[in-house]
Amino acid sequence: MTISNDPPAFFKDIFREELIRSGGEHAFGLLSLEEEISRMRFYLKTLEEFIESQRRSEIEQLEQQAKNLTKEQQSQFWAWYYPVHWHEIFASRLRSSFLISLVSFTELHLNQLCRDVAVITNSALKSSDFKGSVLECSKKFLDNFGKFTKPSKEDWELITCIHYVRNIIVHNNGSISQKANRLKQFINEHPALSEMHDFVKLEKDFCFFSLDTIFAFLKSLQSEVRELCERIKKH
Repeated sequence: MTISNDPPAFFKDIFREELIRSGGEHAFGLLSLEEEISRMRFYLKTLEEFIESQRRSEIEQLEQQAKNLTKEQQSQFWAWYYPVHWHEIFASRLRSSFLISLVSFTELHLNQLCRDVAVITNSALKSSDFKGSVLECSKKFLDNFGKFTKPSKEDWELITCIHYVRNIIVHNNGSISQKANRLKQFINEHPALSEMHDFVKLEKDFCFFSLDTIFAFLKSLQSEVRELCERIKKH
């Protein structure tokens, strides 16, 4: 005998009714999207402030050590001891970690949103039934079953580029292959991204840009869910 993991039909009906009634605004947890993004922004801001304060503190200590040296000695001293590690190691790794978490959050939100749309529309298919990445499957599902017209194609493409930067970090340790023309173009177009020795480098503003972009993207999707619910209420 096969045991189904699906909830009983009457639970699904209650869940669907509540989704439609609330315009898809039911909470997945204790925090709303705005609160989640606000927490991420606070974390990122604190992280950047910590990196900069530690870098400045170390420079001040080194300045005390170098102040009695000759100009030539100071030049050699700073060449050896300037604390580049705060940007090249700590900032780089912490920003990469933040971007990975942000993209994972986006994928989770997309999966939950597609699940709700499947319930709202009584769809027999799920986004996971499509082939491709989470972004590709979500877009196909929402366009076909939710009749979404937003976000725009350009917005989806921008999120895909951010996702692609994350994949390069996770799967290729930040190394940009010669075939990564799509990523190279995105790096060239974005001032907060750079390429150093065939590795992608995230500047401070890129993380804030990604956070703002993803927030606007997810808010747009939430708006489409509300409109979907309104269309169903009218029928």
